[in-house]
Amino acid sequence: MKKILLLIAFTLLTTSMYAEKIVATYTLSGTRRNVEAGIDSNGALNVFIQVVGEDSDYVMIRVEGEENIKRFRSQLAYCKEKFIEWEQVAKRNKVYDFKKEIDARFPNVEVWWVGLEWYSSNKKNFIKPLFLVNDGDASFGTYGTAVHWANDYIFQEFYILFETANEIQSLIDALNISKIKASLNRDMETDALFQ
Repeated sequence: MKKILLLIAFTLLTTSMYAEKIVATYTLSGTRRNVEAGIDSNGALNVFIQVVGEDSDYVMIRVEGEENIKRFRSQLAYCKEKFIEWEQVAKRNKVYDFKKEIDARFPNVEVWWVGLEWYSSNKKNFIKPLFLVNDGDASFGTYGTAVHWANDYIFQEFYILFETANEIQSLIDALNISKIKASLNRDMETDALFQ
């Protein structure tokens, strides 16, 4: 029975993943990262935001459904405002080392990563945003450990670290639902030409 459930889960995961398309890029700590999107078997829009992984070069945060994508984007905008405000406070007051959680409430997300195969996490409340000052330089981000949904010994540490407000804005821009849908529609229209 376990083998059948694992086979079904693996099929669903890999089917979903093959349907994804790179729809935008954003900048994270000076490096370009991908945002992929696709429509899952339930007809919901999903985005996958590439982040930094400890043991894998391909780690994604999955946000499911348009409402969650909108909420993720609005909470990111709120964090950007806090980042700008607190960065100025830190500079004015010569704060060199500091860490504080930002009171944003992101929607539940999953973390997916590539190891020997695609893995996904069993936890969903990963995004706990932090404002950080290290040696006088401010940054904003989150980090966590994703544990495989079926095996506690398979895990991936990951982080997101924005160094500037412009980098945060680049992800906000990349999560524009209208642009994501337009990009996916162009591909479907092109595919329809070749029947």
